[in-house]
Amino acid sequence: MREWRGVGLVGGWQLTASVCFYAIFAGTAFVRETFGLSRTLVGVTVTATMLGYTLLLFAMGAAVDGYGERPVMIGGLLGLGIGSVGVAVAPSYPTLLAALLLVGATYATAMPATNRAVLAVAPDGRRNLAMSVKQVGVTAGSGLSALLVTGIAATRFGWRASFLVVAALAFVVTLVFAAGYDGDGGSGALAVPDVRSLLDSPATSCSSSPASFSGPPSSVPPATSSSTSRSPWARPPASRGRARAGPANRKRGPHRRRRAR
Repeated sequence: MREWRGVGLVGGWQLTASVCFYAIFAGTAFVRETFGLSRTLVGVTVTATMLGYTLLLFAMGAAVDGYGERPVMIGGLLGLGIGSVGVAVAPSYPTLLAALLLVGATYATAMPATNRAVLAVAPDGRRNLAMSVKQVGVTAGSGLSALLVTGIAATRFGWRASFLVVAALAFVVTLVFAAGYDGDGGSGALAVPDVRSLLDSPATSCSSSPASFSGPPSSVPPATSSSTSRSPWARPPASRGRARAGPANRKRGPHRRRRAR
């Protein structure tokens, strides 16, 4: 399936997922007014979204390796749609936070799954271009979400209706993606990162040890007095004999002049 049609499917998935994820950032002012939040709780609202994303990022990467990108992307976009519905109908602030946690957690499928997917479908010799096309979906999706939320909020339907529109878009794109994208299989098993091996690697141990900032003792050349180890721009040291003779001559000068008189 190495063709631009596959790149379009992956890019469309990324665009829709970004619309779902970034919609809450455009709707913070409406959420604050609806639930009577303080500025601190508005920050908590955004943090809840990012928290779900951060906590599930490693797990989603492992799921892509284990089961392939197709089921992870389908489940991720469905979860984003369900989370958007939860935001739209949330009766209380804790319920809103739970829905936003789901939105953030399911958006964690985007980075590992789409990166693998776009490389699998990119035409030969066009991988970087295909990756760029896919990444446009991130910025375009965030901009489109702002237009949707603020535009629909200005109508009689209110800001909650914008999240229902976002959810409907996610469900439709999920169906299109599932019908048109085949994907690659995974290993069939989930695996966690081998953190111990990562910490024991030479690069990690050197970068985390104090010696990495000063270098190992053996890397510092011993000081020598030979001319071969001297820098070509170094000024040659003055002779000890000359240094001692200078003061001595200055002291003897007056005595010699007295004798001459």
